[in-house]
Amino acid sequence: MNNTLREHRIELWPILFLWEALDVFNIDIDDISDDEFDNMLTINDFIFLAKRSNNQLENIEQRIIEFGILKPIKNTLNPATLALQKIEELANLCNPPIKK
Repeated sequence: MNNTLREHRIELWPILFLWEALDVFNIDIDDISDDEFDNMLTINDFIFLAKRSNNQLENIEQRIIEFGILKPIKNTLNPATLALQKIEELANLCNPPIKK
């Protein structure tokens, strides 16, 4: 059961990341299509979509690191390399295996 819970958290993580990002950066969800969401594999993909929607974004990587959803791994993240991180990888890091 613990593994199933972890799997569900990992599956939902990209959606929760996007919801937090939409709120923090004041982006309208209608500005991102379903296909764009499905193809958002890295933080850089999200940054591209965010900047397209709101060109006034500054310090975006540092602001992303401050997201509550990234709190479990915040101290391990580097703003200089964050854009290269895969969203799936971040989901796994934020939801480590549950010890029995």
